[in-house]
Amino acid sequence: MELLLGLLPFLVFLACPLMMVFCMFGMRKSDCSSSAAPATTNLAASVHGLARPEQISALQAHLGRLQSEQALIAQQIDELAVQEWAAIAPNDYKVNAVPAAVQA
Repeated sequence: MELLLGLLPFLVFLACPLMMVFCMFGMRKSDCSSSAAPATTNLAASVHGLARPEQISALQAHLGRLQSEQALIAQQIDELAVQEWAAIAPNDYKVNAVPAAVQA
């Protein structure tokens, strides 16, 4: 029992580094199974063997898809902001326009 009490301060001191090791191991393991990494890797692998003009064309097509997806998401955000603004506005006031902050 005295041995355990004597080791207790040392074990408390080791708790922090041991937890850090476990956390780093867990983070490294979760990075390997990330869903975003394979998409980037697949894009890079798909254009790797192509000639330079074909690489540029493929990357521009990918950029176009991302931009259209971004525009769709921005539109959805705007629609949600308008709905939220309409829900917040008092019933006795008419909502004639969207606030400038929402329009931006």
